[in-house]
Amino acid sequence: MKTNIYLVDYRINKDVKNYLENNKIRYIKTIKNENLYEEINGHPDIVACNICGYTVIEEQTYNKINI
Repeated sequence: MKTNIYLVDYRINKDVKNYLENNKIRYIKTIKNENLYEEINGHPDIVACNICGYTVIEEQTYNKINI
């Protein structure tokens, strides 16, 4: 059975958060990455990618979000 959990920017607004929760969509917020520019420091596509069906997460991010 496949489980969908979405990785979202830690800065999502209240409307997006409410939509996800009201529709029982599971999500994990990214964390602020101090090594990146402010504009992109929480973008999911910067800290994670899909390779051959596996989600690869940047090491510091993975260690902090404790998946």
